[in-house]
Amino acid sequence: MDESLREQLTRAGAGLPHPAGEPARGSVLGEPVARSLSEVDGPVDVVDVFRPAGEAPKIARQAIDIGARVLWLQEGIESQEAKRVAEAAGNTVVMNRCMGETHAQLGLGRRPG
Repeated sequence: MDESLREQLTRAGAGLPHPAGEPARGSVLGEPVARSLSEVDGPVDVVDVFRPAGEAPKIARQAIDIGARVLWLQEGIESQEAKRVAEAAGNTVVMNRCMGETHAQLGLGRRPG
């Protein structure tokens, strides 16, 4: 997750524990980075995906396994298979939308960047 977006959402009370799936980074904003969703401690409401669309179905399955209720595919990422998987489990799916821009459009904070 982009650090400025993460900072913005954390300040807004989003409580974003342990970003996952960024194995190249040891920490983000001083928080350890989990190598996979299954390593994240505590509840996860939203899985925000910054990975290629081809990886999204696998991530959708992992999100379901950990009890996440929303699969958010960032701007430029769409996967009908991931959508089918997540929606079949009763999850909400957002595709091809920037969470930071949406956050700002809803009047919840400034645009990132």
